[in-house]
Amino acid sequence: MRPSFEALGSTTTTYASLPPELWHEVLCFLPDALLQRTTAALLAALGPTATAVDRTLLYRHLVVGRPGQLGALVDELDRWDRVSPSTDDDGTDKVEDEDEDERRRRRPPSRSFRLTSWHPSPELVLAALHRLPELRLLALNIGTPFAPEHVEDALLRPRPGLGQLELRFRCASFRSAAAR
Repeated sequence: MRPSFEALGSTTTTYASLPPELWHEVLCFLPDALLQRTTAALLAALGPTATAVDRTLLYRHLVVGRPGQLGALVDELDRWDRVSPSTDDDGTDKVEDEDEDERRRRRPPSRSFRLTSWHPSPELVLAALHRLPELRLLALNIGTPFAPEHVEDALLRPRPGLGQLELRFRCASFRSAAAR
């Protein structure tokens, strides 16, 4: 005899109604390289009702490779800095003297940053790295827009939790030789 699903009632469960803890556990099983894209796709699929999905998972393992993505990341991290318990509803600060530690606690916890593009703006890369002080993995493609001073600035800031640093260099002479 087959079980009757009608006996269970007519309540339907949507993905958006699943508890946040369940979504968090499922997404945390994904490999680091897939977490950002899968979380973004899930948020897009569930639409504006996707309150159950932890948006901070978008920032846990950052992969930046497309044009415009780096500027959007810096803007989003700045937005995290502005939204705080010390901010009024109209966006004005209640507390003028807020230290860097307080802003850092509000930012999403990013564990890794991987830059896969060869031609980003060095200033935007430095701005993103300044806003991500607690990285465990930092992987940068250093292309022709980077001057030695940019690389020095990127690596000057102490990162006590950094366990892995990957730098790939593409010099102008290599690029022109490959084009021949």
